[in-house]
Amino acid sequence: MKLESIEEYLQALNPDEIFYRQYYLAKRHEKEYATYIQSLNPEFIRQNNLIVPEIAYSFQPEQFGDESFFCIDSPQCIFLKKHDRYTPEFLHSHIFFEVIYVLKGTCRQSIQGQQVFMETGDVCLLSPGVKHTIACFDDDSLIINILIRRSTFKEVFFSFLRNDNILSSFFLTSLYTKHICEYIVFHTGYDLEIKRNLLEMYIEQLENKRYSERILNNMLMIYFAKILRGYEHNIILPAAVNKENIRGLAFIYYMKQHYKDITLEDMAREFHFTAPYTSAYIKKVTGYTYTQILQKLRLEHAESLLKNTNVSISRISEEIGYLNPEHFIRLFKRSYGISPNCFRQKWGNCQEDLLSAVSLTPK
Repeated sequence: MKLESIEEYLQALNPDEIFYRQYYLAKRHEKEYATYIQSLNPEFIRQNNLIVPEIAYSFQPEQFGDESFFCIDSPQCIFLKKHDRYTPEFLHSHIFFEVIYVLKGTCRQSIQGQQVFMETGDVCLLSPGVKHTIACFDDDSLIINILIRRSTFKEVFFSFLRNDNILSSFFLTSLYTKHICEYIVFHTGYDLEIKRNLLEMYIEQLENKRYSERILNNMLMIYFAKILRGYEHNIILPAAVNKENIRGLAFIYYMKQHYKDITLEDMAREFHFTAPYTSAYIKKVTGYTYTQILQKLRLEHAESLLKNTNVSISRISEEIGYLNPEHFIRLFKRSYGISPNCFRQKWGNCQEDLLSAVSLTPK
């Protein structure tokens, strides 16, 4: 599909949007509304996962998991979808990150009870677990969602997280602290380059050619980089965001760069604090202890090595800073529920199944 036709494709109302528009218009006329609800087929509503609060046992999710949009055993990290216009507002959260981009028009969100109004070019990032609603009730507006798996984000975008900017700070607070930044909004206005980047990602997903997942991951990195380059200082943060928590991320940046051989005393000297104060400050701004964060960083790197290399378990243990392989194996099993060898074998089997499925897909 060509760039000039993708917006026309997205602008057309899909069957769900047509249904929701009828529902929305009927609800505005009290006399006709009861008759309209009685005319609906409850079985049709349930089978098509349509959100109609008046229909008993209809689709009314409170939280969306990865299984709603991603293949669980797939390494797929991102998924793009159009927000269905006229969808009734309903309070929900997700276990993944969500990017909401207003391609054209307007929409309104309620994020943890705070009203956020968005217009053309606005980009909103939502943290996992944040409760929100979204309202878009006209034919002309177009809202595109980018869903980013939390479970694979750290591995795929590890290099991005090592940069000191507002976006990496946003992701790091969700990944490594208990004091999350609920959302962040960038105002990009009528930036045609940002718009084109988003539409090209949508086309890449629709065409689903070989290496599409890797290409999409890199396209998203470029999309974020261009937003930062042009609009890093044109943002909205929640009124309650604690700037001290964001400043505290400097400790996590440092730990990510030196996790192999770092000590609490080394980090304290780097930031000109005492070791006890550094330890207490980390716990205060992240909700986790120094040891918990360090272990999390090391095991994440071990996970990546197990998935992508044939390096021995003892070498991986040494690579991430554990001189005793048995200690590493115990920690890994405690966190992942299986040993490093079993994890590697299970991941290899998943990849073989995925490759077989791709090879059997008709061209």
